[in-house]
Amino acid sequence: MKDFNIKNYTVNNNPEHHIDIYFKDEGQKEVYLFCKDFMKDNNLLNVIDVGCGSAYKLVTFLNEFNTIGIETEPCYSYLKQTYPNFKWLLSGEQEKSFKSYDELNNADVVICSDVIEHIVNPDNLIEYLLSLNSKYYIISTPCREILCNNQKFSDNYKKSWNGPPINNCHVREWTMEEFKEYISEKFTIMSSYYCQNQIECQYHLLKVKY
Repeated sequence: MKDFNIKNYTVNNNPEHHIDIYFKDEGQKEVYLFCKDFMKDNNLLNVIDVGCGSAYKLVTFLNEFNTIGIETEPCYSYLKQTYPNFKWLLSGEQEKSFKSYDELNNADVVICSDVIEHIVNPDNLIEYLLSLNSKYYIISTPCREILCNNQKFSDNYKKSWNGPPINNCHVREWTMEEFKEYISEKFTIMSSYYCQNQIECQYHLLKVKY
């Protein structure tokens, strides 16, 4: 993979583990609605959400498809209890390992929404996503140039341009161009977007390079 390190940027090598099982939020809602429209337009059926968190968006916006959500503990146990009619898999050790399952090899779309910024070595996550052999991927992550330059956010964000991130759960935050450069080694970027409502979010529709 291309170097994921950002020039002149200080990372947070000891991120706090983010647990959002009690958040029924709609952060990255546009990412899931984009996925829904894309799947319907292309007659796709199977979607995997890697790092689905509380899975509120997965079960709310993508419940007409065959879904699998992948999470660590304690989210995994919460998901099995809260949504017993959906499929959930345990991913492995928090921020470190990614467990493989044979049943994950028939995905049409893999979503990985605002997960990669939590991973110290994002190459590990990218390799895991590639192992799923999905037709398409949708990856989102915070957008540093929006966080640091938009008046919506505090002056503290402006001071974090060179890191570490204000969010203690994040290791690093890329600009749109930095992230596109990083993922372009393994993926063909079909399209890239800034979210219109949650403006600090960027997302990308990808296919694997062969």
